[in-house]
This record gives sequence, C-alpha cells and structure tokens, in this order.
Amino acid sequence: MGLKKCNRCGQVFASNHKDICPDCEDEIEENFKKVRDYIYDNGQASIPQIHEETGVSIKEIKQFIREGRLVEYDIDVSVECKKCGKKIKSGNYCSECTEELSKGLSSKEEESKKDIKTTKTGKMHTRRDRRKK
Repeated sequence: MGLKKCNRCGQVFASNHKDICPDCEDEIEENFKKVRDYIYDNGQASIPQIHEETGVSIKEIKQFIREGRLVEYDIDVSVECKKCGKKIKSGNYCSECTEELSKGLSSKEEESKKDIKTTKTGKMHTRRDRRKK
C-alpha cells in the first residue's frame, strides 16, 4: 500500500490500487444513491432533469450510465458512443464500433506476429548478429 494523490480532490491518501480517496469514493456512492432514488421515485427523466433535481453533475450521471450502474432501472437515458456518437445505454462504444475495434486489434496482432522472425534455434537477432554475416 503506497501513498497516492486523489484524482478527484487532490488529497493524499493510502492507496489500495484505487485512484480516488475513500472520502471521494463515499461521496460518489452517495451521489449514485441520490440518482438511483430519484429515478426510482420519479420514473423516466432526462439527464439534465436528474442533474437539476439531485445536484449530481451531468458528468457523474453519465459515468454511472457508462459503468452500467443504472441499466436495471429501465430508464430512457443514454450516453454517446465515444467513436461514432450513437446513443448507447451503457459502456463507451456501441456494438458496431466495439466489433470494428475488436477486428482492428485482431488484425494488428496478426500483423505483428508475421513481423516477428526467429531463427531455427529461436534466438532473437540483434544488430551485432547481423554485422557478423
């Protein structure tokens, strides 16, 4: 356990592999409960409505949606796909962009495997090895 500076408030705290301090973590949970309770009590609401009624920032509400924490409450709020801007219920990317990114990563991995050349003994070539030949 080391010391870390909280990404949210700047306070130094003993880290358990988290980027925010326990106080901010508690505040985020309280804000989530406010949003969850508001949606439960009032049903369908837009993000700006939820923000005005609860005082929780729009950015934080969108983060709850991206994390999938509000999916079970059957609300009609969405966030934008970070790649194409399409409305999505949770996560960072729509299914099409996720598939496209996945295919892109797979093809890059295959390309890098093709680029790796080994000798019969499995040794790696270095610059010095090439000069000897």
